[in-house]
Amino acid sequence: MSTAILSASTNWQALTLRDALRMKRERGDPDCDGFKDICRFYAHGFGATVEGAARSMRKWIQTSHASPRYQAMREAFLADLEAIQAGTFFNTATPARRAA
Repeated sequence: MSTAILSASTNWQALTLRDALRMKRERGDPDCDGFKDICRFYAHGFGATVEGAARSMRKWIQTSHASPRYQAMREAFLADLEAIQAGTFFNTATPARRAA
C-alpha cells in the first residue's frame, strides 16, 4: 500500500489527506486522531491535496494565535506532510517508535 501511494505521487497523481492518514496508520503513528481533527478544517476535508494543505498550514502556523497544544498539533501535521512530499515519511521515526 505505502509503495503504491508513494509511486502514485511520482506519476503526478496528487496525494490527498486521506492518503496521508492511511500512511500514518500504516506506520503506527499515535497521533492519528489529532491529524484527523486538523483535516476537518480544510474545505475539501480529507480530499484536500497534501501539497495544498501544507501550503495553507505554513500560513496558519505563522499567523495563528492558537493555544500552544493546538499549535504543536499543527506543526506535527505540517512535518508529516513535508515528509510525505520529500519522500522520507517512512524513514522518519515517530515519537512512539523512538521511545521503543
